[in-house]
Amino acid sequence: MTAKIRPAILTLSLCLAGLSAAPALADGWYRDRDWRGPHYAPRVIVTPPPRVAYLPAVLPEPVVHRHLREQGFRRIDDLHFDGRHYVARASDRWGRRVLVVASAQTGYAVQVRPLHW
Repeated sequence: MTAKIRPAILTLSLCLAGLSAAPALADGWYRDRDWRGPHYAPRVIVTPPPRVAYLPAVLPEPVVHRHLREQGFRRIDDLHFDGRHYVARASDRWGRRVLVVASAQTGYAVQVRPLHW
């Protein structure tokens, strides 16, 4: 019985020894015969995107005047830009005098207050 097992064990040990040496041989062969040298990833330099501050668009006075007329305001006087909004005195749909605060970006009324109590 041992006469049959001994050659099988010998064959198995030789196969295992050959398999364990195969990666080392392949690695050495590739390293010795590669003419380009080691392979490194290209260097990538990551920079943050530039910070850009966009100012909101401010409509010109004639466009704001037209938007206020489309909303029903008449006799629009003293339309001026205060740095953030357009402010004007106008008459509303019922003829009352009001103070209108309009958005500089859209041209539409944001706030309407009566001038006389």
